[in-house]
Amino acid sequence: MNMLRHTDVGFERKLDRLCAASSLFDPKIEASARAIIERVAAKGDVALIEFAEKFDGAKLSVKKLQITDEEIVEASHQVDGKLKAAIGFAHRNIRRFHKQGLRKGWSGRNAQGAQVGEKFDPFGRVGVYIPGGTAPLMSTALMTVTLAKVAGCKEIVVCTPCGKDGSVNPGLLYAAKLAGVTEVYRVGGAHAVAAMAHGTRSIGRVQKIFGPGNAYVVAAKRLLFGRVAIDLLPGPSELLVLADGTAKVGWAAADLLAQAEHGSGHERCWLISTSSKVLKTVEREIEKQMPERLRHKYIQKALRQNGWLIQVKTRAQAIELANR
Repeated sequence: MNMLRHTDVGFERKLDRLCAASSLFDPKIEASARAIIERVAAKGDVALIEFAEKFDGAKLSVKKLQITDEEIVEASHQVDGKLKAAIGFAHRNIRRFHKQGLRKGWSGRNAQGAQVGEKFDPFGRVGVYIPGGTAPLMSTALMTVTLAKVAGCKEIVVCTPCGKDGSVNPGLLYAAKLAGVTEVYRVGGAHAVAAMAHGTRSIGRVQKIFGPGNAYVVAAKRLLFGRVAIDLLPGPSELLVLADGTAKVGWAAADLLAQAEHGSGHERCWLISTSSKVLKTVEREIEKQMPERLRHKYIQKALRQNGWLIQVKTRAQAIELANR
C-alpha cells in the first residue's frame, strides 16, 4: 500500500488529488458506455452478440443468450453440499429480514373528509445485474433477487457475464434460482444494462434495474436513468477505515483486502489514523493475510493504484477527511 503522512511536503495538495472525482464521472468511460447503449438500442441482439465476443471472448448465438432451466438444473448438480448449505443459510436470513421490512398500505380520511392513503405495489418486471467473470458474486444474487421475490415481483431477470466458453459460475446460478429468478441471460457489461433498459428481441424491457457493476455498468445505469428506473450508482468500491490505537488491526486489514479484491483497479481502500504504529501494523497484517487470498493479484493492483495508509495529526482532521 501507499503511505502518506501529515509531515510530508505537499500533504494537503496530495490529499486534494486523492479526493478528486472517482471513475463514476470519467468522461472516457461515459463516452464508451454511451456508444455501447446506442449500439444496443439500434441493433438489439446483434449488438449483444458482438459485445459478448469483444469483451468476454465468447462466441454466442441468439439462442444461447438465455440460460435455460435445464442448464440451471445441471449447474446445481455441480455445486457441492457445503456451498449449497451456506447459500441456503444466507438466503433464509435475507428473506426473513426483508419480509419484516415490507411496506404496508394504509388508508384514512383527512380533515376535510376525503379518503387518503398509500398503496405499495411490486414492479411487474425487474432486472438485476450480477457481476461475474473473475469474481462471480453469489452474494449479489441473494441480496437482490431475494428482495424482488419477497416484494412480489412476478418477473425477475438476471444478466451476468459468461466465460469464453459461454459458461456461468454454477454457484451463482444456483443462488439466483434459489432466490427466485425467472430468467437468466449470459450477457454482461454496459450492454446488459442497455438491453434491460431498451429491450431486445430476446430480452424484454424491465421497469427497474438493480445491482452493482464495474465503472462501465454504473456509467450505463446513470446514462439510462429516466428511460428505466435505477436503484443507485454503487460502484466502484470505496472503503475508508478510521482507526485509533484500540483498533483490531487484523480486522482492519481484512476489510481493506475484501474491498480491494473486487479487481477493477478503480477501488479506493484507505485507512486513516493519528497513530504511526497502527499504520505500520496494518501494513504488516495486509502482507501477512495477502497470500491467503485467491485473488491476490487483483488486490495488489487495487492497493498499488489507490490503497492508502494516511497518518493525520488529529482526530478532528481524520473526521474531516472522512467526510470529504
